Amino acid sequence: MVRKSTLFILISLFFITNCSDRKNSDATIERQLIGTWHKDLKINGKVTHVVTKFTKDHRFATYAHLKGTNRKLYAVGTWSIKFGILNETVYKSNYVQPYTTTYDKILSITNRQFVYKTESGEVFSYYRSR
Repeated sequence: MVRKSTLFILISLFFITNCSDRKNSDATIERQLIGTWHKDLKINGKVTHVVTKFTKDHRFATYAHLKGTNRKLYAVGTWSIKFGILNETVYKSNYVQPYTTTYDKILSITNRQFVYKTESGEVFSYYRSR
């Protein structure tokens, strides 16, 4: 029979190990995310090029020019990674309400591409800009 104190120590070690692994994973994602990324989206049947820059000080800026129009979209704000989720809070934008926060699950990330899933279940890919 396992003593209560031994069981408590084992459970504590399990949680400490899992929490530190998650934190390291989040830190790794953060390091990999810093830089400029791009993706192409279809908006109203037209492909639109979107560029997003994530900085070390946890700020982001997203810009897009809607093809076939003179309309340019932008959003700036802050970002963080928690439990593999990219949290972005918009502070200024011409297409998103200020103080809107999105929560996107990072499915994979490499030096060239990251794939994420939105809260609504859509999956998108960003590619590292050169």
